[in-house]
Amino acid sequence: WRFRDLIPFAPPGMIVTIGEGQTLLQSADKVGQYVGLDAGRLWFPLRNADPATQCAIVDTLQLSSSEPVGVATGVGAHVGVEWAAFGALDPLRAGSARRAASLGVGHALVVTDAPAATGWRARRMGAMQLWSLEGGASLVAPTCVRERWVGDDATLRRELYAALADSSGADQLLSPDVAVELVVQDSPPRRETMDAACDARATVDVERAEPGDVAASITSDRDVDIVVRVTATDTWTVSIDGQETPWRMVAPGFLVVHVPSGSHALVAAASWPRGYFVGVALGLLLALSLAWADALRDAITRYRRSTAAPPAEPTAR
Repeated sequence: WRFRDLIPFAPPGMIVTIGEGQTLLQSADKVGQYVGLDAGRLWFPLRNADPATQCAIVDTLQLSSSEPVGVATGVGAHVGVEWAAFGALDPLRAGSARRAASLGVGHALVVTDAPAATGWRARRMGAMQLWSLEGGASLVAPTCVRERWVGDDATLRRELYAALADSSGADQLLSPDVAVELVVQDSPPRRETMDAACDARATVDVERAEPGDVAASITSDRDVDIVVRVTATDTWTVSIDGQETPWRMVAPGFLVVHVPSGSHALVAAASWPRGYFVGVALGLLLALSLAWADALRDAITRYRRSTAAPPAEPTAR
């Protein structure tokens, strides 16, 4: 959740970030100047230069983690799956507006001379175009869980990457009104068909969408599944009308909750990972201990030098 804090110069409604952190930002003043921005106003995540972020993103695209998909607290434990999903948005391919809506993406910067694809509005900026999703995008929306994928962590990861690499598979997983539930458990992989009669119609009013804090009002004349498009980690708590409600995970790694008919208030809040502050305290204690040891060593060295006998004068011959 660090990107938003680094953009204090823009009004909150103009800031576009995704839920991640620990990624280095690189200044892009020349590109900013090209599109009419002042120096220091345009930054982008440099994901391919820093060894730590290279490990967090690239390695998770190919190596299984010991943690379940989407509910790991380690940095980068689930970034790989969602990184592949955002890559599968592919604005120039037909149906990209639906894929963008499923990811909560409202804008895309596209290098093309072609007109905007269906569902987008285009604004040309030199050799680039800024595409904006018609009707906008939302972090909270109704959906319909039509299928469930069950399997162990490694199997689900392979299936997700394989599906996202294929255009038809990406369209299936990245649909704004149909969702695939992911259930991680040690059992033979299987796919289950859910209630085909479910309906993804509801009125959703997002009242607050801050990093780690999302609130919305939901109104529907029938039970409905509501997706919250944030990275599914076990630090999230979802409540309906003030009562904590269990959530499930849907592809590519978002939260979904079942909301009964009527009007309800939904709040999703992220807390610090368990043991975070203990780790911070231990880290500070270690740093202070090392600093104290260095200071003590320097003091001892200075004392020995000050009390040492002066070297003997050489004997004349």
